[in-house]
Amino acid sequence: MIPDSLLGLVLFAASLGPGYVFESVAEKRRPRPARSTLGETIEMAVIGASFSVLAAICVLLIARETSWLDTKALATDTTLYVVQNPLRAPAALAAVFVLGYAGAGATALLVYRSKNRRIQPGFAPWHRVFLQDRPADDSAVFVTVRMRDGRKIAGTLGAYTLEQADNREIALVAPIAIQPIDAAQATAVQENFVVIREADALYVTGHYLTAPPAH
Repeated sequence: MIPDSLLGLVLFAASLGPGYVFESVAEKRRPRPARSTLGETIEMAVIGASFSVLAAICVLLIARETSWLDTKALATDTTLYVVQNPLRAPAALAAVFVLGYAGAGATALLVYRSKNRRIQPGFAPWHRVFLQDRPADDSAVFVTVRMRDGRKIAGTLGAYTLEQADNREIALVAPIAIQPIDAAQATAVQENFVVIREADALYVTGHYLTAPPAH
Protein backbone atom coordinates (compact mmCIF):
# COMPACT_ATOMS: atom_id res chain seq x y z
CA MET A 1 0.00 0.00 0.00
CA ILE A 2 2.80 2.44 0.82
CA PRO A 3 4.57 2.24 -2.58
CA ASP A 4 1.25 2.59 -4.40
CA SER A 5 0.26 5.54 -2.23
CA LEU A 6 3.64 7.20 -2.72
CA LEU A 7 3.50 6.67 -6.47
CA GLY A 8 0.00 8.10 -6.58
CA LEU A 9 1.12 11.16 -4.62
CA VAL A 10 4.05 11.70 -6.97
CA LEU A 11 1.87 11.38 -10.07
CA PHE A 12 -0.72 13.72 -8.56
CA ALA A 13 1.88 16.38 -7.79
CA ALA A 14 3.47 16.01 -11.22
CA SER A 15 0.18 16.24 -13.11
CA LEU A 16 -1.64 18.98 -11.18
CA GLY A 17 1.13 20.93 -9.44
CA PRO A 18 2.60 22.80 -12.42
CA GLY A 19 -0.91 23.44 -13.74
CA TYR A 20 -1.89 25.00 -10.41
CA VAL A 21 1.23 27.20 -10.48
CA PHE A 22 0.45 28.33 -14.03
CA GLU A 23 -3.15 29.22 -13.17
CA SER A 24 -2.14 30.97 -9.93
CA VAL A 25 0.24 33.26 -11.77
CA ALA A 26 -2.10 33.78 -14.72
CA GLU A 27 -5.18 34.67 -12.68
CA LYS A 28 -3.35 37.63 -11.14
CA ARG A 29 -2.97 39.09 -14.62
CA ARG A 30 -6.27 38.30 -16.31
CA PRO A 31 -9.87 37.71 -15.19
CA ARG A 32 -10.65 34.10 -14.38
CA PRO A 33 -13.76 32.82 -16.20
CA ALA A 34 -16.28 30.77 -14.27
CA ARG A 35 -15.69 27.04 -14.77
CA SER A 36 -16.91 23.83 -13.27
CA THR A 37 -14.70 21.97 -10.83
CA LEU A 38 -14.26 19.18 -13.36
CA GLY A 39 -13.27 21.57 -16.14
CA GLU A 40 -10.81 23.39 -13.91
CA THR A 41 -9.24 20.12 -12.76
CA ILE A 42 -8.90 18.83 -16.32
CA GLU A 43 -7.29 22.07 -17.43
CA MET A 44 -4.77 22.01 -14.59
CA ALA A 45 -4.03 18.33 -15.23
CA VAL A 46 -3.36 18.90 -18.93
CA ILE A 47 -1.16 21.94 -18.31
CA GLY A 48 0.65 20.27 -15.41
CA ALA A 49 1.25 17.02 -17.25
CA SER A 50 2.61 18.90 -20.27
CA PHE A 51 5.18 20.78 -18.21
CA SER A 52 6.11 17.65 -16.26
CA VAL A 53 6.67 15.68 -19.48
CA LEU A 54 8.82 18.45 -20.93
CA ALA A 55 10.79 18.63 -17.69
CA ALA A 56 11.30 14.85 -17.69
CA ILE A 57 12.56 14.96 -21.27
CA CYS A 58 15.03 17.72 -20.37
CA VAL A 59 16.30 15.80 -17.33
CA LEU A 60 16.71 12.58 -19.33
CA LEU A 61 18.59 14.37 -22.11
CA ILE A 62 20.93 16.02 -19.63
CA ALA A 63 21.38 12.75 -17.74
CA ARG A 64 22.28 10.89 -20.92
CA GLU A 65 24.78 13.50 -22.06
CA THR A 66 26.45 13.76 -18.66
CA SER A 67 26.20 10.06 -17.73
CA TRP A 68 24.35 11.15 -14.62
CA LEU A 69 21.80 8.39 -15.16
CA ASP A 70 21.96 5.11 -17.02
CA THR A 71 18.85 5.68 -19.13
CA LYS A 72 18.95 2.18 -20.63
CA ALA A 73 19.03 0.49 -17.22
CA LEU A 74 16.35 2.89 -16.00
CA ALA A 75 14.09 1.96 -18.91
CA THR A 76 14.79 -1.79 -18.60
CA ASP A 77 14.03 -2.17 -14.89
CA THR A 78 13.04 1.08 -13.22
CA THR A 79 12.47 -0.40 -9.77
CA LEU A 80 15.82 -2.19 -9.70
CA TYR A 81 17.65 0.90 -10.90
CA VAL A 82 16.01 3.06 -8.23
CA VAL A 83 16.97 0.55 -5.52
CA GLN A 84 20.55 0.36 -6.74
CA ASN A 85 20.85 4.13 -7.07
CA PRO A 86 19.03 5.55 -4.04
CA LEU A 87 20.47 9.04 -4.50
CA ARG A 88 20.52 9.61 -8.25
CA ALA A 89 16.96 8.54 -8.97
CA PRO A 90 15.34 10.78 -6.29
CA ALA A 91 17.59 13.64 -7.38
CA ALA A 92 16.42 13.21 -10.96
CA LEU A 93 12.80 13.14 -9.83
CA ALA A 94 13.36 16.29 -7.79
CA ALA A 95 14.88 17.96 -10.85
CA VAL A 96 11.79 17.07 -12.86
CA PHE A 97 9.57 18.68 -10.22
CA VAL A 98 11.69 21.82 -9.99
CA LEU A 99 11.84 22.27 -13.76
CA GLY A 100 8.13 21.51 -14.16
CA TYR A 101 6.99 23.98 -11.51
CA ALA A 102 9.50 26.66 -12.49
CA GLY A 103 8.69 26.26 -16.17
CA ALA A 104 4.96 26.62 -15.53
CA GLY A 105 5.44 29.79 -13.50
CA ALA A 106 7.90 31.33 -15.95
CA THR A 107 5.67 30.53 -18.92
CA ALA A 108 2.65 32.14 -17.26
CA LEU A 109 4.70 35.28 -16.56
CA LEU A 110 5.86 35.34 -20.17
CA VAL A 111 2.43 34.75 -21.69
CA TYR A 112 0.70 37.32 -19.49
CA ARG A 113 3.62 39.75 -19.10
CA SER A 114 1.61 42.65 -20.57
CA LYS A 115 -1.43 42.10 -18.38
CA ASN A 116 -2.23 44.09 -15.28
CA ARG A 117 -0.72 42.33 -12.28
CA ARG A 118 -3.12 44.05 -9.90
CA ILE A 119 -6.09 41.96 -11.00
CA GLN A 120 -7.25 39.85 -8.08
CA PRO A 121 -10.38 37.94 -9.11
CA GLY A 122 -10.55 36.07 -5.83
CA PHE A 123 -11.30 39.21 -3.81
CA ALA A 124 -14.71 40.74 -3.21
CA PRO A 125 -14.61 44.01 -5.22
CA TRP A 126 -15.62 46.29 -2.39
CA HIS A 127 -13.13 44.67 -0.03
CA ARG A 128 -10.47 45.62 -2.55
CA VAL A 129 -11.51 49.29 -2.88
CA PHE A 130 -12.65 49.75 0.71
CA LEU A 131 -9.54 48.36 2.37
CA GLN A 132 -6.65 47.24 0.21
CA ASP A 133 -6.45 50.22 -2.15
CA ARG A 134 -6.45 52.85 0.57
CA PRO A 135 -3.38 55.11 0.20
CA ALA A 136 -2.56 54.76 3.91
CA ASP A 137 -3.68 52.68 6.88
CA ASP A 138 -5.19 55.75 8.56
CA SER A 139 -7.12 56.79 5.43
CA ALA A 140 -10.89 57.00 5.68
CA VAL A 141 -13.26 56.07 2.86
CA PHE A 142 -16.11 58.44 2.05
CA VAL A 143 -18.79 56.74 -0.03
CA THR A 144 -22.04 57.66 -1.76
CA VAL A 145 -24.63 54.92 -2.22
CA ARG A 146 -27.20 55.29 -4.99
CA MET A 147 -30.36 53.55 -3.79
CA ARG A 148 -32.82 51.75 -6.05
CA ASP A 149 -35.55 54.24 -5.15
CA GLY A 150 -33.40 57.11 -6.46
CA ARG A 151 -32.06 58.50 -3.17
CA LYS A 152 -28.36 59.02 -2.50
CA ILE A 153 -26.89 58.37 0.92
CA ALA A 154 -23.37 59.59 1.69
CA GLY A 155 -21.16 59.08 4.70
CA THR A 156 -17.90 57.72 6.01
CA LEU A 157 -17.46 53.99 5.65
CA GLY A 158 -17.87 52.32 9.02
CA ALA A 159 -18.14 48.60 8.25
CA TYR A 160 -19.13 46.17 5.53
CA THR A 161 -19.81 42.48 5.06
CA LEU A 162 -16.57 40.73 4.16
CA GLU A 163 -17.98 37.35 3.12
CA GLN A 164 -19.40 36.65 -0.34
CA ALA A 165 -22.97 36.61 0.96
CA ASP A 166 -26.18 36.93 -1.05
CA ASN A 167 -27.27 40.23 0.50
CA ARG A 168 -24.32 41.98 2.05
CA GLU A 169 -24.51 45.12 4.17
CA ILE A 170 -22.55 48.34 4.34
CA ALA A 171 -22.59 50.70 7.33
CA LEU A 172 -21.97 54.45 7.04
CA VAL A 173 -21.16 56.59 10.07
CA ALA A 174 -21.52 60.32 10.76
CA PRO A 175 -21.40 62.73 9.13
CA ILE A 176 -24.25 61.34 7.01
CA ALA A 177 -26.21 63.12 4.29
CA ILE A 178 -29.23 62.02 2.25
CA GLN A 179 -30.31 63.46 -1.09
CA PRO A 180 -33.96 62.69 -1.96
CA ILE A 181 -35.04 62.03 -5.52
CA ASP A 182 -36.49 65.50 -6.15
CA ALA A 183 -33.83 67.47 -4.25
CA ALA A 184 -30.89 69.29 -5.83
CA GLN A 185 -28.66 68.97 -2.78
CA ALA A 186 -28.10 66.53 0.03
CA THR A 187 -29.20 67.29 3.57
CA ALA A 188 -27.23 66.31 6.65
CA VAL A 189 -29.06 64.01 9.05
CA GLN A 190 -28.45 63.84 12.79
CA GLU A 191 -27.74 60.13 13.00
CA ASN A 192 -24.64 58.29 14.08
CA PHE A 193 -24.88 55.54 11.48
CA VAL A 194 -26.98 53.97 8.75
CA VAL A 195 -26.89 50.35 7.54
CA ILE A 196 -27.69 49.67 3.88
CA ARG A 197 -28.43 46.28 2.39
CA GLU A 198 -26.95 45.31 -0.95
CA ALA A 199 -30.36 44.51 -2.43
CA ASP A 200 -31.47 48.13 -1.88
CA ALA A 201 -28.44 49.72 -3.58
CA LEU A 202 -27.62 50.20 -7.26
CA TYR A 203 -24.01 51.27 -7.03
CA VAL A 204 -21.42 52.77 -4.69
CA THR A 205 -18.95 55.57 -5.44
CA GLY A 206 -16.35 57.02 -3.16
CA HIS A 207 -12.98 58.60 -2.50
CA TYR A 208 -10.25 58.31 0.09
CA LEU A 209 -9.71 60.87 2.82
CA THR A 210 -6.11 61.08 3.96
CA ALA A 211 -5.15 62.45 7.33
CA PRO A 212 -3.36 65.84 7.28
CA PRO A 213 0.38 65.62 7.89
CA ALA A 214 1.47 66.04 11.47
CA HIS A 215 3.37 69.24 12.26
